[in-house]
Order: sequence, then C-alpha cells, then structure tokens
Amino acid sequence: MKYIPIYLYLFIILSISCSKLEPHEATSGEADFTSIVALGGNYLSGYSNGAISRTSQENSLANLIANQLQEAGGGEFNQPTIDDEDGLGLNIRPWDSDFHSKSHLGDRTDCEGEVSFGPVKSLFNSNETSLLGSISGTFHNYATPYVTMAQYDDASLGLSYDNGGSPYYSRFASSTIMDDVMAKNPTFSILWLGMEEIYGYAMRGGTGSHIPLPENTKIDSILKVISSSGGKGVIATIPSIESFPYFNLIPYNGASMSQNEADSLNDVMISGGPDFDHIRFVEGDNGFVFGDSTYQSGVSQMKEGDKLLFSLPLDSVKCWFVGLLARVIPDIHSLNQYELAIIENAIVAYNSYISLKAQEYGFALADINAYFKQVESGVLWNGVGYDLEFVSGGFISLDGYHPTSRGYALIANQFIEAINEEYDASVPMTTCTDCRGTEFPKE
Repeated sequence: MKYIPIYLYLFIILSISCSKLEPHEATSGEADFTSIVALGGNYLSGYSNGAISRTSQENSLANLIANQLQEAGGGEFNQPTIDDEDGLGLNIRPWDSDFHSKSHLGDRTDCEGEVSFGPVKSLFNSNETSLLGSISGTFHNYATPYVTMAQYDDASLGLSYDNGGSPYYSRFASSTIMDDVMAKNPTFSILWLGMEEIYGYAMRGGTGSHIPLPENTKIDSILKVISSSGGKGVIATIPSIESFPYFNLIPYNGASMSQNEADSLNDVMISGGPDFDHIRFVEGDNGFVFGDSTYQSGVSQMKEGDKLLFSLPLDSVKCWFVGLLARVIPDIHSLNQYELAIIENAIVAYNSYISLKAQEYGFALADINAYFKQVESGVLWNGVGYDLEFVSGGFISLDGYHPTSRGYALIANQFIEAINEEYDASVPMTTCTDCRGTEFPKE
C-alpha cells in the first residue's frame, strides 16, 4: 500500500479549505439592480410586534433584500423611517384606541387581578402621537401596511389620517403609490402582492369586503407596467392561514364547565326554540358560541376546524362570559369553516396566478408558501432552531402574524435564492447579525 506523505496530505487539505473560504464575487447576472423599489403591504414594510418602529424598518424584509442587492451593484434604497423605537401600529380593536405601540414581553394583569407573562403594549389615539407628521426625502420602499392593490391608484390615500388617508403613506406621499413607484423608473422590483387582500379579510373575521379574484386585482397590470420599460423583479406566493398563530392560538373549545352548568345553559337554549337546537353543552370542554350567518339564528357553537382570532379580548371571555348565552363572540373575532374555505381557496388561486404571471413576465418567484411549511417543521440558522410556535419559535413576532426581524432575514434569503436562480446572479445571502428572534426582558 502506498501512503501519501503527511506534508502532501496537509497541502491538499489546506488547498481545499482555502478554496472554500474564498468569497465569490457578487454579480447581478441578467438582472439590473440600478433602481430598486418595493411594493406590497405589511410584510415588506417591516411591520413586526404589531407596529412599525425604527428598528423594525431597519430590518424590514425589503431593506434586508435591497442591502444584499447593493452588494451586486444595486442602487440606493431609502425608507420612510419612523424615528421612534416604540413604533406606530394600527389597533386591531379600534374601539379602544386608534393606535398602539409595539408589543413587548412583560407582566400583565387580567380582569380578575391575576398576573401573567405575555405581550404588552401601550394604547394611544391620533391626537396623542407625533409620528403622523409628513417627512421629506427620496424613498424607494412603497410597501404600505393595510393597503390593498385597489388603493395603489387612489390619491386620497395620501391625505392625512384625520382626513381618511393612510397613517403610513400620507407621511411621504407625492401622488399615488403607483405613480410614486413608477417615478423611480424601477429596474428591479421587490413585490409581495395579495397578502392584504386575503389576510385583510381573514383578520376581520370574514366581515367587510370580500376577497377579489386574483385576475380582478392589479397583479397583472403592475407586472406589465414594470416590465414594459425593461424592469424585472421578484414576487412571492402567499402562506396558508394554518401557518400563523394569530388564527390558531386560542382553542375553539375553551368553555369548560361542570354538568350542572351545562344543564343550566342547555335549559336556556331549549327555551329559545328550534333555532337553537344546534347549540348544546356537555360536562368538560365545549365550543364557544359565536356569530355565524350560516344559521337562521345568526349564532352557532364552534366546532373543530372553526377558529378564534388573536384579536379576541380574553378578559371579556373570562370575566363577562362572552362566548356563552347572549354574549356571543362577534364575527370579527372568529372564522367559521365556510369563511376558512373561502380563504384557503383564495390562497390556492392567488398562488397559481402569481406563479403564472411571474413566468409570463420573467420575474423570479419566491415560494414563501412552501417555505412557511418548512418553518412549521423547524429550520436551522447558524445552529439556532426556528419554527412557527408563538413566542418560543422565534420566527413569528408577538402579534401572532408578522415575523420577528430574524424571521424576516430567513424570508429574505428565500427571495435572494429565487433572484439568483432566475437571473443567474450571485447575490450573497443576508447574515443580519442585528436581527433578533423573540426578545425577552433583560434580568
């Protein structure tokens, strides 16, 4: 047997190691990153922990991607930054206040005086915040929270919040969102379209406006106008509603009772007549009673598969028995199986349409729907595990819907992989050492 001399062996190992460590030059391939814009809603804007804050915008999904594109010759990418660390979030319960600060983990006291550890935020109204004022500058991130594609050509969106405009876009609006985007002559666009159409409906419990068919939205026209001048970009698919704690955290059958309590409630239901025959209680765990327009009575008892939303005021359930008898859980805080079918069918239709249009116009496709399913099973980054569990998973922030900054960084790399594959580019992945998962209080 012949042996390789030890010095030759070491030389081979060192040569291989050095070749692996040698950095690859960042290139744009067939793409042009000279003028970058972002267009979409909450996710691209940096919304996290229920609000937009200084840090969340610095680590916004759009900014994380744009920073890496700049390594491959990309142009500047400025954001309409909110210069406040507590942030500005639209309140999902506007009867309490217009806005609130971002959520943080801390002690909170419920209606019975019990103290627990969980998300805490401060409430305030429009006349109590200085964060709604106009700012000047040149901006490239036009992703605007809670704005649908139908509003992209609506000039009234730029009016002040008190006059019916968007509290976010009105701060830096020039004309309309679409006009402002095209004024930048974008050569590369970061797009995530359809999330607000679908999840705007879902987060209102299926109330309000319906979900438009994808072919009746501006997806095609946006891609057409961008590509008509030679622009390219990346567009993302939409994750399943099953991926978000916001819709899956509160159990549908949390009404626990004794046999005597169940019998008393059943007597009340029987006295209501045959319209309430579908509502019955048993000893143990029971489904809550919630608004359901599919029944003659307008109410129903929750079954497995129905969902309670994160917006549900749990104090009202605990101390005021909302979800039982006359105090039904309002539609806005729940989704029945009919509404869930509408949402899931819409997601399938939008993802199919987005994939088709990405191919038609030569845009990169980031399949974030598929990636969220990977995260559900758990993913590793730098030896740390992340999944979709609320708080402990580190991927979804304290509002149950938007990612943490670390979650956004992981998503950003999916966008970059899609860009590299579609355009034969070599854009480096983000490492984002400043990005964090769930932040716990310092002792």
